Amino acid sequence: MYYSRNDLLSYNALFNFVVGSRGTGKTYSFKDWAINDFLKNGNQFVYVRRYKTEFKDIGNFFDDIMKKYPDVKQKYRFEEIK
Repeated sequence: MYYSRNDLLSYNALFNFVVGSRGTGKTYSFKDWAINDFLKNGNQFVYVRRYKTEFKDIGNFFDDIMKKYPDVKQKYRFEEIK
């Protein structure tokens, strides 16, 4: 059983918080949603983290989902807000 974002997005809330155990597909589900939204509507998204150390493996962040989109070239930018 994996996480489904459909119920959460149906609330049309300004902020949504997802809490659950590791490995249930929370991040994967929203990466899939964000990529689909970009391809269909051109909308961009932001992945926000609190600490620099959480970005050490950012280059691998999309590796799992990009297998689903073999013809899509990914481009991302890392910026530290001070």
